[in-house]
Amino acid sequence: MFYSQIYTLVDHNYPQVALVRQVVKKQNLAKSPGCTLIEVNGHPHVFTSSNQSHPQSAAIYAKLEELMGKMKDAGFQTEIVTAFHDVEDEENELMVKAHNEKLAIAFGLIMSEPEAEVRIIKNLRVCLDCHNFTKFVSKITERVTFFFFLKVTERYCCKGC
Repeated sequence: MFYSQIYTLVDHNYPQVALVRQVVKKQNLAKSPGCTLIEVNGHPHVFTSSNQSHPQSAAIYAKLEELMGKMKDAGFQTEIVTAFHDVEDEENELMVKAHNEKLAIAFGLIMSEPEAEVRIIKNLRVCLDCHNFTKFVSKITERVTFFFFLKVTERYCCKGC
C-alpha cells in the first residue's frame, strides 16, 4: 500500500495506483484497517472510519458537526491533499471527516468531564487532517488530547503542538 500512496501523492497517477492495488490483491496481501480505541469508565470503545454501529453514533456525529462548525469559524480547513482517495474533493472531504480518530475524540468529549484529558490509542499513523483536527479541538475546547500508538513507542500531545 506504501507504493500506492506514493503514486497518489507524487503525481496523482491513479492508473498506477490501481495497478499496485491489483498486485496486492492478487498476492492476497492486506493492509491492517485503521482503528482508534478509547476507554471510558473502564470499557473500551473501538472506532473505525465512517462506522455508525456504536450505540451513541447519532450523538457522536452531532458532536463532530458541532466541533467542525466551531473549527471552521476558527479558521480550520480540511486537509484533503494527502488523503488517498481517487474521488472528487467534496466526497474526499466527507470521507476524511469521519476518520476513526475524530469519532473517538468526539465520543471522548461527550463522555468525559469538561476538564478531563482525552486519551486515544491508535494502531496506525494519524493523517495530517486528523492531526490538525486534534490541534484545533484542543484549542477550542481547551482540553488536551493524547495519541498513543501501538506500533511505536512514542506518544504526543496536541495542545497547539
